Amino acid sequence: MSKTQCRVADRQPASGARRSPERLLDGLRVLVVDDDPVSRGFARKLLGTAGAEVEIAENGLRALEVLDSAESQCFDAVLMDIEMPAMDGLEATRRLRSQPRFAHLPIIALTAHAVVVECHCCIEAGMDDHVIKPFSAVTLVEVVAHWTSRAARGPAGAITERAAGVLEADAALARLDGNHEFYSRVAGQFAERYAGLDIAAIAARRGRAAAQLSVHSLNGLAGMIGANRLQELAARLEEALGANDPQTATLMPSFSAELAAVLGRVRDHLAGSGGEQSGASQPH
Repeated sequence: MSKTQCRVADRQPASGARRSPERLLDGLRVLVVDDDPVSRGFARKLLGTAGAEVEIAENGLRALEVLDSAESQCFDAVLMDIEMPAMDGLEATRRLRSQPRFAHLPIIALTAHAVVVECHCCIEAGMDDHVIKPFSAVTLVEVVAHWTSRAARGPAGAITERAAGVLEADAALARLDGNHEFYSRVAGQFAERYAGLDIAAIAARRGRAAAQLSVHSLNGLAGMIGANRLQELAARLEEALGANDPQTATLMPSFSAELAAVLGRVRDHLAGSGGEQSGASQPH
């Protein structure tokens, strides 16, 4: 498939029922590059369940170090976040593609943005494909399988329809193949990490760039737990902060109100399911 094509949009199964991701990746070694520990854990869980051995890097610079090591030839694919400190995913990919030994290594972008411009940036940097957060187990596993010849070439999955509620836990659980324990753990981490988040205060104290980074981090995680309205508001606020858009002043209160509503629903869900919250650092 030509890298000039943008294959991220709404994926549809090639035919009929979608196949189970169980053990589809047996024997593969995958490097997950993401600065967010919850996102890394989410991808690691899904890929590991499908049989892959997963290594972790927290930014593009660390990914280069891992891949330059003596064992680098053992990696079958790389999942690369786009926006990371130290070195972003686009620059890391450009540097990898400049080395002949990495010319054919599948590199799949992970991003919270479903925009054509970003997709083209990924392709131009040398990435093979682009998966939008939140992704289902089937989508992620089949995209990796597709680029490692574990599945027939062709459309590789499906993006779950977005729901309109404050917290669509059932839709999020479906993306996790009904794994209630893992969903509760991720939801608990979200609640711990973003309780008390004040974007206006961060912008005033540390500047718009710091506020934009906090919103970006929340964006993907909100989608993972089914907080789709919050994710959409986060995407709009992140864009407004980056463009110094006057609309930022009206988006911030809406974002904060939706976040408060989501946190309330998450706590209700955890109380009802008996889910335990595991530790996660809170943004500053």
